[in-house]
Amino acid sequence: MGIHKDGTDFGLDEIQTEERRRIWCHLMHLDVMTSILSGLPLIASSEMFSDTRMIQELRDEYIGTVQLTEDFDSSSIIDLNYIVAAGRYDSTSCMRAILLWQFSHTPVSLDSVKSMEESIEGLRIRTITRIKRLGLLPLEELGSPLCQSNSTSPTPCRDTTEESTPRALWGRDLLCLMVEKAYCLLYHPIMQHSNLWIGLRSR
Repeated sequence: MGIHKDGTDFGLDEIQTEERRRIWCHLMHLDVMTSILSGLPLIASSEMFSDTRMIQELRDEYIGTVQLTEDFDSSSIIDLNYIVAAGRYDSTSCMRAILLWQFSHTPVSLDSVKSMEESIEGLRIRTITRIKRLGLLPLEELGSPLCQSNSTSPTPCRDTTEESTPRALWGRDLLCLMVEKAYCLLYHPIMQHSNLWIGLRSR
């Protein structure tokens, strides 16, 4: 179907392009989740063949009419559901890289683990940015261990933002848990390598 290639490669309009991105990103999400649950390798075992971009966070009616940039701040044109969806797909893209590394024949070393950790740290920073677009404070600013394990804030884990809704709060928790899941996915297999695990814990 060609959805592994971005619609802009074929001169498609913004709506068609966005539809293809949503389908492809969700397929990649399902592939990662299935691989984690089954312990089997990914079906799409390489991302080199795909150049499909991340979905947009705009409301459907604004697709093709507004260009969303990093410094753009208008809750009236962004959709909470797509913020959460983009965050989930971003997380599974990070997990895909970890799975590809784990299923490869590359020797496990402190340097290779550090590279994966840096990838997850980048995901954590992007996740915090998305949570702020939900109109909420990141959990580490509320004293939660999620998203940042070394938080020392005594603030109780609650949000007092007027715009807070159960769906937004659920979205924040889900996105932070996806970051935690990426760390678990990285570290769990390494624990069987006692010497490597001791080295990681001593850093």
